[in-house]
Amino acid sequence: MTATGVERVAPRQYRLTGPITFATVTKLYDDAALEFEPGQTLELDLGAAARVDSAGVALLVEWARMAASAGARLRISSMPIQLERLIQVTGLEGFLSDTT
Repeated sequence: MTATGVERVAPRQYRLTGPITFATVTKLYDDAALEFEPGQTLELDLGAAARVDSAGVALLVEWARMAASAGARLRISSMPIQLERLIQVTGLEGFLSDTT
């Protein structure tokens, strides 16, 4: 199993790895320290996310809200199909979507 983590790969680009679950979201939130700047888009690459549960969706929603509050945008790329389905079930497809 891949360790959960967040890696800055470029300015305003981050890669999340491992499971994004109830057991890991607090660590991810603390470790990420995402900085949202007005008018900027921050990208989260979820291609290496092993599993995302409802707590992971809540984390993504929180980051999207933080971005909106700062006048920025959050873009999620390489979203796992399991997460796409979870987002559809929760009705968040307009709020959290894979834009790549």
